Amino acid sequence: MTDRVSLIRRAAGNLRKEVQGLRAALLPPPAPGLYTYRLEQESHHGRVHLRIHPDGSGLLSRDVTEAVHLNATAAHVARMALEGISVAASIAALRRRYQGVGDPREEVARIYALVDAFRAPEPRCPRCAFPSLERIPAFSAPVSAPYKVDLALTYRCNNACAHCYNEPGRKAMPSLTTTEWRDALDRLARLGVLHVIFTGGEPTLFPDLIELIRHADHLGPIVGMNTNGRRLAEPGYVRALARAGLSHVQVTLASCRAEEHNAITGTDSFEETVAGIRRALESDLHTITNTT
Repeated sequence: MTDRVSLIRRAAGNLRKEVQGLRAALLPPPAPGLYTYRLEQESHHGRVHLRIHPDGSGLLSRDVTEAVHLNATAAHVARMALEGISVAASIAALRRRYQGVGDPREEVARIYALVDAFRAPEPRCPRCAFPSLERIPAFSAPVSAPYKVDLALTYRCNNACAHCYNEPGRKAMPSLTTTEWRDALDRLARLGVLHVIFTGGEPTLFPDLIELIRHADHLGPIVGMNTNGRRLAEPGYVRALARAGLSHVQVTLASCRAEEHNAITGTDSFEETVAGIRRALESDLHTITNTT
């Protein structure tokens, strides 16, 4: 009986290796675009992104805060690591695909370790674990598409800040339809945009904001919002935003003094804004304030 169990286990192990090898062989170098891998943790917003550029090179990112640039071969290996293909199967696939390649074991193991660092439950500077990584100056790498895009859903606003960049004549401008915004989000995802922020005007005045957040989150980017915070004070609204996939929110607070805040915003909005900030802080949204 023991021998039979051992034989079955050995056969199952061999089958797993064959399946891994087949998966690796069938997995071509990734096409340009955004590949999203969601992390299992208390907050459903955590994710690792692999962005592939038109030339096959890539960018590995964790929650749009940590990033490593990869050449085309390294990006291919990172994709196999993220897809759960074993190191051995990846090495075999590379040797089959790239004739004459030397011994890639050390480099493949290094990339797998890097991917594991990016996927760690509580990463503390994944790049710092690999001091041999080459550092390049900021903005020195060629960029095929933006990393972050701000979308002004509407120019309408329920505040009237005298210093606002939003010219008064814009407030009456019609917004795109929800379908048009969905199409725009689809195009941004195909380009590999990692980070989408809904803004305005006041984005919470757009009727289908929650639907757009849900669609953007489904496509893969991290989703944020810039707001005056007034609607966040409504019971249940912050919870609905978070459930739809909103990751972070920035609330504009003109002053810690009610009279100054209200004078700057041109409305009696201080109490609502502060209440909105409190509700956001009570949720799992990453919340910051902005004071100009």
